[in-house]
Amino acid sequence: MRRAALGVLIVTLAGGCSFVYDFDQFYPADAAIGVDAGADAQDGATILDASPDADVDVDAEVPLTPELFLELVRQLACTKALRCANKLLAAEIIQLLCHEDIGRDLFAQQYRGTIDPSRFDLSAAEVCLISLSSADCSRSNEFLADCDDALRGNTAVGGSCLSGYECASGACVEQESMCGRICETRGSVAALCSDNADCEPQLRCRGAACQLRGRAGDGCDQTDDCATTLWCPSGPRLCTVVPDVGDPCEPDLSGDPCRGSLVCTLGVCEVGGDGAAICADDRPCRPGFRCSPSNACVDLVEPYGPCLSTQNCPSFHECISEACVPFPALGEPCSGVLPCLQGVCIPGPEGICTLQPAGMPCSGANGPVGGQCEGFCRDEGRGVYACVDLLPLGGRCVEDAECAIGSECFGSAATAVCAECVAP
Repeated sequence: MRRAALGVLIVTLAGGCSFVYDFDQFYPADAAIGVDAGADAQDGATILDASPDADVDVDAEVPLTPELFLELVRQLACTKALRCANKLLAAEIIQLLCHEDIGRDLFAQQYRGTIDPSRFDLSAAEVCLISLSSADCSRSNEFLADCDDALRGNTAVGGSCLSGYECASGACVEQESMCGRICETRGSVAALCSDNADCEPQLRCRGAACQLRGRAGDGCDQTDDCATTLWCPSGPRLCTVVPDVGDPCEPDLSGDPCRGSLVCTLGVCEVGGDGAAICADDRPCRPGFRCSPSNACVDLVEPYGPCLSTQNCPSFHECISEACVPFPALGEPCSGVLPCLQGVCIPGPEGICTLQPAGMPCSGANGPVGGQCEGFCRDEGRGVYACVDLLPLGGRCVEDAECAIGSECFGSAATAVCAECVAP
């Protein structure tokens, strides 16, 4: 894939706040932005200095649509995941968003095409984009949580759903006496709850009740229970100011608690190692670096960036000719050096990533990352796996990947009233 100089995208949001993003950082020329020009938008984006062959209008005013918002989120989340890598417990997973095919597929599954443009919250989008563009790596495991409320589905309370993103309320709840899930209301302050999904977005489920995030000195079970400038140490469980240089620390489910770019090293907040520094699980590199198998810190670069080895690249990218190249998607050329993201590399003058039909052997993986079958890769026992067709609605199933696209496997024969493919 070649790169295009798409130029600078300036997004003007509610309240006059402008957000600037340079697409020249990493954006392949054959990936469409997917925006429609429209000069009447009060909240929108301006693309400046676009290259002549780019599929955008120079100096065109375009609305900040849900589709453009999701693409900005994907790219900025990738950048943040690389910049704050050692502050994240799931950095390698979040780096999946750096691969455009994976990122867009994940978003497509998450939102399932039910986004209602009339319910697009521009104020929430502004908070999300500002959070993602911030250089601060404090509490960085939460940076995507700020984006959840910008988009909501249009399914009313009582309607069937597969995820909360389809619901106007944001809550999709499994039913105990029937197959499937329905949209339900979310609790306000003091409402009973079992997890955060039961509460309104700005609230947290603390002490089995929906409450505002804790202030300094308030009780907590995890860092997410506290205001964003605080963390929840293991003892005592009270919301406390995030630790600074030399302060004691311990990583938790919210990631590394140390302020900014400091990292928790042998239980104390310190500046992490940079290029070629020795590293280990308890002696991490500073954000923006990865601890290699040889226990040396190597810098992380964005897709298509310069590299010396694959250790410099995001997940599911390979260092080819000193550049981080994404694993090819279905229908794209592949080789023994550059494996397929999905499907198998069919031999030939130039290998092509292709899905296998029913009856062919497979690796056991399913889905957009590693899946090899047109349908489902089923365990036949004794280490043998084979491709089979996807199940229709009502088919008896064990996991979601067995069901036709747009449906899921609900329940378990051992623990619930059904185990079959269902749809909204």
